[in-house]
Parts: sequence; C-alpha cells; structure tokens
Amino acid sequence: MDKTDFKWLPHLTPEVVEQAPGHLLCGYVIALEGWRRGLELKWYTNQAKEFEDINTWYDHNPGKLFSLSFQGNIHYFFKSRGDLVAWEAVEAGKDKHQTKYFFKKSKVPTPAGAMCSSEQSCTDILNLVANLNYPLVLKPIDGSFGRGVITEIKNEERLISILKEVKSSSLYNNIIIEEYIPGREFRLYVVNDQVVGAIERVPANVMGDGKTPIRRLIEKKNKERSLNPRLKHCPIKINSELTQQLLEQQYKLDDIPEKGKKVFLTKMSNISLGGDPIDRLDTLSSEVKKIAIEALRAFPDLPHGGVDIIVPSNEWEGKDKAIVLEVNPTAQIGSLLFPMEGEARDIPSALIDFYFPESIDTKKANRFSFFEFEKLLPILKSKAVTSILVPRVINTKYSYWCSLSGDLTTYGHKIDLKNKADKFKLHGYIKKLSSQNYELYICSDEEKSVIDYIQYIKGISNISICEKEHNNFKMAKQHFEIKQSPKAWRNDENKLKKLLSKLEKKNRLLKRILTIGRLIKRVISKLKKVSRLFK
Repeated sequence: MDKTDFKWLPHLTPEVVEQAPGHLLCGYVIALEGWRRGLELKWYTNQAKEFEDINTWYDHNPGKLFSLSFQGNIHYFFKSRGDLVAWEAVEAGKDKHQTKYFFKKSKVPTPAGAMCSSEQSCTDILNLVANLNYPLVLKPIDGSFGRGVITEIKNEERLISILKEVKSSSLYNNIIIEEYIPGREFRLYVVNDQVVGAIERVPANVMGDGKTPIRRLIEKKNKERSLNPRLKHCPIKINSELTQQLLEQQYKLDDIPEKGKKVFLTKMSNISLGGDPIDRLDTLSSEVKKIAIEALRAFPDLPHGGVDIIVPSNEWEGKDKAIVLEVNPTAQIGSLLFPMEGEARDIPSALIDFYFPESIDTKKANRFSFFEFEKLLPILKSKAVTSILVPRVINTKYSYWCSLSGDLTTYGHKIDLKNKADKFKLHGYIKKLSSQNYELYICSDEEKSVIDYIQYIKGISNISICEKEHNNFKMAKQHFEIKQSPKAWRNDENKLKKLLSKLEKKNRLLKRILTIGRLIKRVISKLKKVSRLFK
C-alpha cells in the first residue's frame, strides 16, 4: 500500500498522534480536539478525587483520564468515554449477559444464546444450549479484544471438548454460548443518535501474488501496518492459532498462494489481532445504521459508543438486516480515524460537538497546533501531582515559512534562533533539509512578533532567505523546537564537547599566563625594591 493512498484527517497526522501510542490514542485525540477549540484541558492520575465515582480500569499509567471545561461547563473522560455515559450502561457493556438482557428487552436483533458457569457440569450446559443451532460461539462473559473467544463450534462433540478445556484452565468463571452468525462484521460508532463512523473489520489476511510465500506476505503486511498510527501496535503474529488456521485451508507458512487469492490467517476480526479496518460509512444502508442506533438506545443513558454488528450475507451492500453482537461504551476509535482503506471519520469532533455544542463555531480553529503530551506523562507517573493543567491554545493568526541557506552547523546558532523565538513567544520549528539548507516555520497571535523575528533572521550574516510564504499554516507544537534526527543531536553533542574541550584548554593556558604574569609582577616589584637600596 502506497503511503499516498491513506485518506486520513489532515489535522491528525502521524506526527501529531505518535506521542500517544496504543491505548493512549483515543483519549488524546478527543482531548486535543477540545483543546484546539479553546477548552481548558486537564490531565489526571488515578488518585484524583474527580474520578472516584467514574468507572475506569487499567488506569495506573497516566494518559487516559482528563477533563475539558468551558465557562463552568466541565466534563470528565476516561479514554473515549465521557461522563454523560451512565455507570449502569458501562457495567452492562462489560457483561455480555446483561447486554443480551437489554437487547431482548428492546427487541434489538442479537444471536440466540445462554449464559453458563464453569462450575456447571457439561451435561447441564448441553441442556441449556439444546435449543441452539450449530455452529456455536463461546465467549467469556466479560472478555474484550477477542480474548478467549472460540468460533465455529460445529457439533456437540467439539463443544464438550472445549468445555473441558475451559473448566480445566479455570480462566473464566462465566461464559456465553450463542449461535454463530456467518457474515461480514462491522464496528459502527454512534453519537447522539447519529452514526458518525463505520468500519468493516476484516480478519487478518494476506493477498497472494503467485510468487511470495505466506510468511513473507505477513512480513510485508506488517510493514504496511507499521505506517498506520493505530495498526502499528497490532501486528499479525505467527502463532499456533495462525498455523492451524492455515492448515484448515491446506496451507503452510512457506507455501505460495496463487495471485489474487486472499488467505485468511484467523477467524477473529479484531483489529488488535491483526484485522483490517475498512471504512464503510457511506455504503452501509440506513436500516443497518438505525439498528446500531437502537442498540445504544436499549441501554440507560448511553449517548455514544461503539456497536459491533454482523450483516449475515457476503453481499452486504444495501442489505437491511443486521445482527448486533455487543456495544462498547469505551470503544477504541483509532481504527475509525486510521482505516487501511477508505476515508477517516472525525469521531473526536463529533464527541466534542455533543459535549460542548457552544464550541462548534471554533471547531476549525488551531487545527495545526498540538501540545507536548509526552512531556506531561512522566510528571503524572511520578505521583508528584494528581493533575496537570495544559496551557491554553494560542490562536495562531499569523505565520511565516521560509527556507534558509547558510551555515547553521554550530549548535549555538540553532539555540540562538530558538531563544529569540521564545523571547517573541513564537511557536514553530527549524528543520535541517541538507548540509546548508534549513526549513524555518514560525506562528503567533501577534503579527509584530512575526515581523520582528523575520527582521532578526535577515540580520544574521551567515544565512540568507531563499523562499518564503506568509500565513500558510503548518503543523507545529505550541513551542519552538529544533527538529533533527538522533544522529544530528549526537553530532551537536560531540561538537559541543569538542568546543568545551578547546575552551578548557584555552582557559588552562590563560590561567598559566595569568600565573606567570603575577610572578613577573612580583619579580619586578622586588627588583624595584633592590634598586632603591643601591640608590
């Protein structure tokens, strides 16, 4: 896949989100959207009293708890979930048995199934599922990310074998056994009765080209995934489940599939297990979207969240039938922002519109500014504080970009440029393009600061301005930074060490000269005294 094929949001570039990997991504992009609109942003540790009554988990590492506020209107968030989602809805979303209860109560279509306990005998469990049609699916009642799910249990003999494994492992106390529904799986995201994003979740796969072994195709696919900010942390892993899935299709890892043959590597569609997110918002029917909306309405106070559905047909486009598998009040939204194919959907914008409708008029402001998230995390992790207030966004109205030619190889020159930018309260960067060429970008809410800095640049004797642009805004952190590779930083460090070494040598030489000078003065003084004695 060519990098230019990606249709991602221009204000959420890989550079912007790289400081929020994995599970930090969802909360960060929502917080960033609010911050850019001028809302007050504060990050918290799990010790903060503000989150005592909010249902959270795995929050020992900071970066998942934050608040946004504007003129007395304040809301608290855990990752992608805001405080308008009720505690009961969160608990029900975590419990597949409760989920089924709410679906049935509201007549939302969902697979027939039964809850079982690992303490029950196999005979009792078989009696409970006697009315279900094979194949079946077994799921932990409180599982997520596809963990513990066993699909396509084709007969009673296979079910008994799996039940014995589950009982002996003691991994899960309660399980759901339900009918397996073949078809295409989708994740829809609903905000305030509107479907604002939808992806198809395609199980991990590779496409044959008639000359490359499956093992190598997996490596190439993982290389593609590494370019995606969401998928780079979810590579396809070669394990016993994958090799078993290949054997069922009469393949081995070193076999070469024919050209155009799609080889599925797992039955599970989860993105975390190597699945492909494909944007489908514009192709799913309005009836299917309505079913997803009704699924959220089935729960008390659940105004936004993810809905997982199956359209029970491979010819899914335009179909009106859908089966709801589950809802997720704290759904991952990264795959909707960074699909492998299709258009990215701005879920953070939809959420901030919902929580802060008064900010809608400013939603396009400051889309090229972002704060230093990665520098906040160590402070919070140290437990020295329970919260950190992020400095408010500065409304950048003026900008200047230019290419510089000249000698800026000395680290001190770049530091001087940064110090002067800091003095004028400018944001932006200087970036080395080649040995004698640099890119400089500055922005501010005051035109005079930009003009004064340009005059300062023009006054530097060893550099010249080659190209320039005014008010063509570019992505920049809300401070001035020197952008360069780790190797360049090491080179600068070595140059500084050499410079310091030379200065120390000169200093030692000066000290010797001064010492000799003092000795000469003393000798001269004594000689004068002696000469007076002979007069």
